[in-house]
Amino acid sequence: MTTRRDITPPRLAERALERLLPAEIREEFLGDLDEEFRARCAAGARAGAARVWYWRETLAAPIAIARMRSAHDPHRTPGDGPMTNL
Repeated sequence: MTTRRDITPPRLAERALERLLPAEIREEFLGDLDEEFRARCAAGARAGAARVWYWRETLAAPIAIARMRSAHDPHRTPGDGPMTNL
């Protein structure tokens, strides 16, 4: 039996992302996650499995944000990496 609770992404993860994500991408990112979460539930995935997926995406977000920011860093030169800075 599916209840309303079963098709709702984890609230704590949503709140963490609301605080973590830059304003310019927040709405689109959260919308995409919500859409994929609901699609997974509609496709027959257990709500628990969809929640685990959502948490993985939430925990991966800081890495994606850091990569995005470093890619747009005007002081970064091509080939500039962590070992170069050592």
